[in-house]
Amino acid sequence: MTNQSETVHGYPLFWKDRYTVRSYDADTEKRLTLMGLCNYFQESAWRHAERCDLGYGSLAEKGQFWVLSRLYIEIAGLPVWQQPFSIETWSKGTKGLFALRDFLVEDDQGGVMVRATSGWLILDAARRRPVRLSSFEMTMPFLPDRHASADPLDKIEPPKKPEKKGGITVHYCDLDLNRHTNSSRYIEWVLNGVSKGGAGPEKMASFCVNYLAESVYGDRIELLVDRGTEAGATTFISLVRRHDKRELCRACIRSAVGNG
Repeated sequence: MTNQSETVHGYPLFWKDRYTVRSYDADTEKRLTLMGLCNYFQESAWRHAERCDLGYGSLAEKGQFWVLSRLYIEIAGLPVWQQPFSIETWSKGTKGLFALRDFLVEDDQGGVMVRATSGWLILDAARRRPVRLSSFEMTMPFLPDRHASADPLDKIEPPKKPEKKGGITVHYCDLDLNRHTNSSRYIEWVLNGVSKGGAGPEKMASFCVNYLAESVYGDRIELLVDRGTEAGATTFISLVRRHDKRELCRACIRSAVGNG
């Protein structure tokens, strides 16, 4: 179910979708996985952009495509298997080369479960470089004063005392329609790297990720972790391509106070 808001020049100010947690998006505790949540974020963002003539097809005609560059998520709770929930998303405008977009996840009673803010780039498909956002500014209506989160989307610090936690090879199923690794795959790799056995990662208060460079089929990647050990501490993670030592992704996880 999709709800469109009031429009500006025919383009919706915000976009709202209703989803239900499917079994394949639930973890061992029946909660929606962070990877599943981010896939829903991408879907709702794409639907809004499509309605504003800035979706995949419109950009492909210009030899361009969207990429997620920065994402910050505040987690009060996560919906569970079979639970319906809604995602509302809107554009906050631009900051340099970034198109800013926020998300709210609510239960059926209107309680806020997740708040998120993000920065996106439009890349030139041939040069793999960011392009100016002139067309975006012309058609996407903004809500610059409405903030789901106050996080400024700053760069994440690199791990200070990184320990190697294994290696990853990019396979076919890791790729998306732009022929590079899907952004949710990095989140999966990060969470696998910090999880404790089959119990999964500790309960998170927040999750932040910066995407620094793309990876493609066959790339071999090292996962580096600087783990916080106290409740409320922050763990820093870096994913580095092995052959050229290029850092591809940097993430941080703040654990919830009260974790055992």
